[in-house]
Amino acid sequence: EVVSLLGVGGMGEVYRARDPRLKRDVAIKVLARAGTDPAQHRRLLDEAQAASALNHPNIVTVYDVGTENGVPFVVSELVEGTSLRTVASRAPLPIREVLDLAVQMADGLAAAHQAGIVHRDLKPENVMVTRDGRVKILDFGLALVGRSDLAAADAETVSQGGVLLVGTVPYMSPEQARGAAVDFRTDQFSLGLTLYELVTGRRAFRAETAAQVLAAILDDEAEPIAKLNPKVPAPVRWAIERCLAKDARQRYDATADLARELRTLRDRVVEFTPPADIAPEAARRRRRVVLATAAIGAIAGIAAIGLLVRVASSSGNIRLDRYQWTPFATDAGYQGSPAWSPDGKTLAYVADVDGVLQVFTKSVESSMRQQVTHKGFNCRDPFWSPDGTRLYYISQARDRDGLWWTSVSGGEPDIVMEDVYRAALSPDGKTLAFFQGQRNSSMKLWLSSPPGSPPVPYTRPAFASGSYVQATLHFSPDGSKLGVWVEHGEKSRLLHAEFWVVPMGDAAPYVVPTPVADLAGLAPAFSWLPDSRRVLSALPAPKPGTHLWLLDTEGAAPRLLTTSSGLENNPAVSPDGTRAALTLAQADNDLYQLSIEHPSPVPVLATSRNEMDPAWSPVGTRMAFVTDRAGYEEIWLRSQNGDFEQRLVTPSDFGVSETYLLSAPAFSADGQRIAYSRAGSEGYRIWITPVAGGPPAELTPGAALAQDSPSWSPDGAWVAFAQIVNLGAGGASLAKMRVGARTPFEAVVSDIVPLSPVQWAPDGMWIAYNGQSGLSVVSPDGQSTRVLHEQPWLAFAWSDDNRRLYGIRQSNDLQHLTFTSIDVRSGTERVLGPDFMPLPVSGQPVRGFTRVSATTFLTSIVRVHSDVWLLEGFEPSPTLWDRLVSLVPFRNR
Repeated sequence: EVVSLLGVGGMGEVYRARDPRLKRDVAIKVLARAGTDPAQHRRLLDEAQAASALNHPNIVTVYDVGTENGVPFVVSELVEGTSLRTVASRAPLPIREVLDLAVQMADGLAAAHQAGIVHRDLKPENVMVTRDGRVKILDFGLALVGRSDLAAADAETVSQGGVLLVGTVPYMSPEQARGAAVDFRTDQFSLGLTLYELVTGRRAFRAETAAQVLAAILDDEAEPIAKLNPKVPAPVRWAIERCLAKDARQRYDATADLARELRTLRDRVVEFTPPADIAPEAARRRRRVVLATAAIGAIAGIAAIGLLVRVASSSGNIRLDRYQWTPFATDAGYQGSPAWSPDGKTLAYVADVDGVLQVFTKSVESSMRQQVTHKGFNCRDPFWSPDGTRLYYISQARDRDGLWWTSVSGGEPDIVMEDVYRAALSPDGKTLAFFQGQRNSSMKLWLSSPPGSPPVPYTRPAFASGSYVQATLHFSPDGSKLGVWVEHGEKSRLLHAEFWVVPMGDAAPYVVPTPVADLAGLAPAFSWLPDSRRVLSALPAPKPGTHLWLLDTEGAAPRLLTTSSGLENNPAVSPDGTRAALTLAQADNDLYQLSIEHPSPVPVLATSRNEMDPAWSPVGTRMAFVTDRAGYEEIWLRSQNGDFEQRLVTPSDFGVSETYLLSAPAFSADGQRIAYSRAGSEGYRIWITPVAGGPPAELTPGAALAQDSPSWSPDGAWVAFAQIVNLGAGGASLAKMRVGARTPFEAVVSDIVPLSPVQWAPDGMWIAYNGQSGLSVVSPDGQSTRVLHEQPWLAFAWSDDNRRLYGIRQSNDLQHLTFTSIDVRSGTERVLGPDFMPLPVSGQPVRGFTRVSATTFLTSIVRVHSDVWLLEGFEPSPTLWDRLVSLVPFRNR
């Protein structure tokens, strides 16, 4: 029901209307100037229908498309707000506001590009900003509308050499201006033009006629942003300038990478933007406050002054305006784990090459990188020999990880030792320290001195008495001690990590107090400062994200150095202590649909937050999934078309008990209950919550170290799950538990892949899991087992007739994801989508796999982007209290 005319544009009129059935206001765009060509109409409608599949908070939702009396129309979400053109009228805008708008626009474009849809006409007029600051991109697909009457064309469409150029001239890309084929990178150029205008207050390319503007887009460079607005930080300029590259290949390989970079800049804007000038009166007021505080301190006496100074020290004498951030390794894909050469002139790091992490080196004075390794398996954790001629790293050696070395100039690598999880070399090169064993197994610290001699276990209590499942270690610069982060494996301490100082002499090792209690599943990365006393460590506090902390191994209070919503990790302090290399990473899980007919993944729910672990209800048309859109993980319910969402499980449901992780929701056969895994302060357990709401109940109180991947029996009486009971051989097992029973759980299979996915067949005959020999099935009584595939699968689900398992595994080259299925009786595999996506650099590239229909499945796949940056100015000046404390021996404090 048309209510009123909202406006008239280049393609037609827009009306406000009311949908009486769904009782909602909508916008109707009548494309009266779309011409009369039926082929163009069909193309328009096809594109609009494709756009209607986009479901993203920064894209206007298309509800309906069609024609009326030969005139196409589109019905869409009604956005209450103002256009970005109106916002741009007050440009140049504050940098924080620009970045907030930029992140939302890039997120919306990234979602469309992942679905194979290019906007082609992004401009401020096609972007709305709601009253609460939400960006909405309009008119996806409508740029395909042609013009039958070119004489009436305005700046939106021009003809060059007989070629119809579609788009708005001042916001066209060079490839559009040439009339060439375009892809998603044309939208990046248009976004760059829009951002240029927001930060400078003027268009990048201006001229008297449309033809002259096109010529400028093709041949001229935009006037430097730094000249027009010197206040724009360099990293923001670089991102905009990369979008404006004339050669599309020099722009971003994926718009999701652009979105992540903009988000990183937005979250760190206070760290590279000088503080605003203080007004004179405000400055005078601040001076008066300082003087008054000093007077009060003098009256209070020395003790009070000492307390105040110590509080200042603990909060960090950090001046964020002194921080200097410099991008170092920002190629497309993943870069991480930086390590300084002994002379401080070169960094080694790992980077993704065709899905495999290889070791690279790069001088801090050069833009060129050198690939050092060319292995078929991931290389990780590189470190240098003391003379700077060799690089050591961890990579696969037969069936386990091992320590390798290679010349800095390249060449054939040599194995140093097999069965090594992490290692460190003393500064004099005379001692090799390493942890032997694999992640989530019991690991011990060993020493080999000199390297190559038979290793001996480190036996000094109390460190040697612990059982550890993860570890990171580095020698102090003076070689007198090891710093070691370890995660405990004892039953009472599974979700707990500690930082130990392990002296190389006769002194006893000791634990360093840390500011973070929530270190579930972590052995944080860290690096020593040159004083061999303090370390820079990456810790998950304050949430969200991971941030850099300065820890004192001799008792001074920790200092928080960086804060953002992202992941700051893998710090490496330069030998002179003036710079730190670190990784700035973004990991984003999105929900995808895979179908037998169309095995390529199609985004179902793709946002800037994590959506993962989908579980489809056996009855009805809704799913459960895990999301951190609130800043912490929750389990939500969502309808198939997305018009209904509801929180089901939140951390507040567990009272004062802390919740670190929620994962792997699974519906009971009647759709009335959901079992899921929860990591909390009391352990890692399976819980059950009614779908209708109510308090959660623990399935097996106090039973095991860790439990994951619950799956219901068809009658709803039992839940099967993977668990770790101990860390010895066969410590990981498949178990089942009768719901509500007081009896212990029943073991079904021992020695499975730790925390394997588990799926009970719909007819109850088999339970699928990953065994040590590969993908397997077992009867619920444990009496009959069968190996189906020699490789463990990342995720899987049963067909509705119980005959096949569908799922995702690593490809045969171990560099991609493969969508596949296997016949349970014959073991015959049918590959549906070979190598459909590069294998993400992640410990959990795939989370969840659920059957929606006989041919359709949902899963979540992570996208990881990580760059190496350099940080200067992080070292705070010592306070009076710091200097006084340093004079007192640590043991006497």
